Amino acid sequence: MGVSTSITWRDAIAAQNARLGIQPTPPRPAPAPAKKKVGHVDQIEAQGEIAQRLKGRGQHVAGEMNGIEKRYAAHLETRRVCGEIVSWKFEAIKLRLARATFYSPDFMVKMPDGCIELHETKGHWEDDAVVKLKVAVEMFPEFKFVVVKLTGKPKQWSFKNYGKN
Repeated sequence: MGVSTSITWRDAIAAQNARLGIQPTPPRPAPAPAKKKVGHVDQIEAQGEIAQRLKGRGQHVAGEMNGIEKRYAAHLETRRVCGEIVSWKFEAIKLRLARATFYSPDFMVKMPDGCIELHETKGHWEDDAVVKLKVAVEMFPEFKFVVVKLTGKPKQWSFKNYGKN
């Protein structure tokens, strides 16, 4: 019998590829370790990623206006320029109604007499929104709550006041 040489299948494939002129593929680099998110900047970035996912589901994203809110913001800005109101802010205040229940009105509006009004824009009312508004009116009598809707043809703003008159 002849002398037997020990060759592995990898060596055999490499030799065959070399005869055929096939270059070996370079090894894949190891994946980079996941970046640990630390600090408020990374948290804001993570919230942005979550917001993008929620946007696709049609859910409200805090800090971003929907269509009716954008239209009402333009209306408020016109009122500010005309001197009817002093200032307005979008989602500037969050009211605690119960242990884990909050109400965030869409707009906080400062009137020339110094009163603060909390404006809520609605295209459609969900049951929980109605309850939260009623509880907020009772708990915070120092504010005037205003529900704003776009109604009629042509579309016009309609206002319904709650609370302080």
